Amino acid sequence: MEKPFISIIIPTWRKSQILTHCLNSLLTQDYPKNRFEIVLVSKRKINPLSKKIKTILVERNKNHAEARNIGVNHARGEIIAFCDDDCVLPQNWLATAADYFINKKADLIGGPVLPPQKTPFRYRVAGYLAGSRFTVGFAAPRHRSLFPEQQANEFDLILANTFIKRGVFEKFGGFDKDQVPCEENFLYAKLKNNGYNLLYSPTIACTHPAKPIFLPWAKKIFFYATGRGSMIARAPETFHPQYLVPSLFIFSLPVLAALSPFSLLAFSYLIAIILVYTILNLGNAWYIFLKFEKNPLIFMVVPLGTFLIHLSYGFGFLKGFLHYLLGKRQAVKMPSKY
Repeated sequence: MEKPFISIIIPTWRKSQILTHCLNSLLTQDYPKNRFEIVLVSKRKINPLSKKIKTILVERNKNHAEARNIGVNHARGEIIAFCDDDCVLPQNWLATAADYFINKKADLIGGPVLPPQKTPFRYRVAGYLAGSRFTVGFAAPRHRSLFPEQQANEFDLILANTFIKRGVFEKFGGFDKDQVPCEENFLYAKLKNNGYNLLYSPTIACTHPAKPIFLPWAKKIFFYATGRGSMIARAPETFHPQYLVPSLFIFSLPVLAALSPFSLLAFSYLIAIILVYTILNLGNAWYIFLKFEKNPLIFMVVPLGTFLIHLSYGFGFLKGFLHYLLGKRQAVKMPSKY
């Protein structure tokens, strides 16, 4: 059977050296050279490394969702692959994904983006936290191979490592430019709601650097959380109680602290929450210390980094949720038929 033609869409505006590493890993794929292409979408002119690469110039006011949609419009593939311009893809990335569409009848397949090993300490710790269940909850399988191959939920998948049938992508109108960030989660939720076959597989993994702690990673979490909050305001059926935990935790502390001088019960709750959170946070640090890096600095950096991430997510989620509601935009129902 002839391999499916795959178009790899990469929006790019980082340094040329970073993009070059990504492109070199794609140009050396063990996949028929006449069965894939690379489509770069950029706001600047890029000198192509190969005839297999085409560059689409876009206006500066286009966001990530619009850029990827434009890339798909200029692509020829029956399968669309998405990755970021700072990803490094293993040599069998395309071949492994193609097998899922041929043999497993997948409509969408994705896998984790793993942090590189040889990086400075701030980046390594950010990578450990990105794959920690206690730190990032549902998002952990996106950054660590925690599951075997299985049916995927929208929160299991990450846009930096996803393949989708072109017909399915276009049927649902591509990415919603008004749902950035979390434009991919919004699309995946539509597919899941309509019974399409979404798969998660750790065999489709790539390397992707994490933002360093503390401030850059906290900013990224805040940005992502605003998208999750607005997405739930738009489509309440995508809500899960776990999304509210960081916000409830962050705002319960000052409320209980204010009530504690007047209520023994409030004071007891405050102490209990702080105690349980501290134990869990230190336990998370111990786990990272034993499993990944026996460095005493882990016990200083991991608990603080985790707290800042929960703080950023809690505020970001509420900002996104309230921003959508105060904008007086009506919630949209997840479509049941296409």
